[in-house]
Amino acid sequence: MRYMPDWDCVIFLCSPLIQNTNEMLELGLYINDLSMHDNSRELVMAGTHHMASLEVSYERAVKYSEQLCENMKKCEDWRKHSDELLYQMIPRTVADRLRRGMDVNDTVEAFPEVTVMFSYLVGFMEISAKVPAVQLVETINDFFTLFDTISLRHDVFKFETLGDAVYMVVGGAPERNPRHAQCVAALALELNREVERLKNPIDGTKLKVKIGMHSGPVVAGVISLKMPQYCMVGDTVNTASRMGTNSEPGKITLSESVNKLLYFGEFITAYRGTLQVKGKGRMKTYWLVGTRSARPCSPPSLLMPPSWKDLQRGMSIELDCMQEVEKEMHQKSPLKEITESKESLAGP
Repeated sequence: MRYMPDWDCVIFLCSPLIQNTNEMLELGLYINDLSMHDNSRELVMAGTHHMASLEVSYERAVKYSEQLCENMKKCEDWRKHSDELLYQMIPRTVADRLRRGMDVNDTVEAFPEVTVMFSYLVGFMEISAKVPAVQLVETINDFFTLFDTISLRHDVFKFETLGDAVYMVVGGAPERNPRHAQCVAALALELNREVERLKNPIDGTKLKVKIGMHSGPVVAGVISLKMPQYCMVGDTVNTASRMGTNSEPGKITLSESVNKLLYFGEFITAYRGTLQVKGKGRMKTYWLVGTRSARPCSPPSLLMPPSWKDLQRGMSIELDCMQEVEKEMHQKSPLKEITESKESLAGP
């Protein structure tokens, strides 16, 4: 406060506390109303400039946050896609162990018994020789797409094969399953039936496959560093491949080991006979005819009813085989040998 003698009054000198121009406008003041002899005008302008900078920084932070969230979402989507591709080449359990830092050599496992199935497309060499390349690729793609879709409904794992139009699956590895033979058998029946939906690009007839199955021990694990791949090796794989090549179009050939696992269950098998298998000699083989009832590996609507002619033929062949075995056992019976030795000692 100051007393002005000339005016005979007391005046109050002050500066309003204003942070920005918006507050100044609300009070009905303008820049010219502020004193020019102090820093009032500079303080208001500095506050306004500071607020504008904060607003710009806040908007940039919001945009950066939105972009960061979008990038994180894209990263998660790409991670899911990469996981799907990885799980198609390497089983989920094995891939998760590798992510935790496990050495590749530690992924090798020995499985005492699994069931391996090979499926060969009949007439593929003729198709590849007469059909244009683009149409051939489309045919192979339809073949594998159909089989991959069906395999997802069964507890099996598909392995990559080197040959064209060769489909290989295994039950009981890498996830151990006591019903590995039943699941692979259910898959084989469905594949054998559903493949007829595909047409031969040469003459339009239904495509057929030859399927073979064998059960036994294998060793599986991840190999290679540049392109890691889950592979399975062992004599069981070779024998299953031989069962497939020695099968017939539209039929499923079983080895004796698979037949023992399926014979007293819901599946119907028929004795085929002995075959000369490369590297194995003569082996007893069987046909997989069908199923007796619904099975848990796939819905009941997907079951294939057995053929009565195949059943009759299989039963008659099995009966003849059993008679031959009984006759052979009777000829080599120890009781018969003892009786004959006694008669020879007794003399005439």
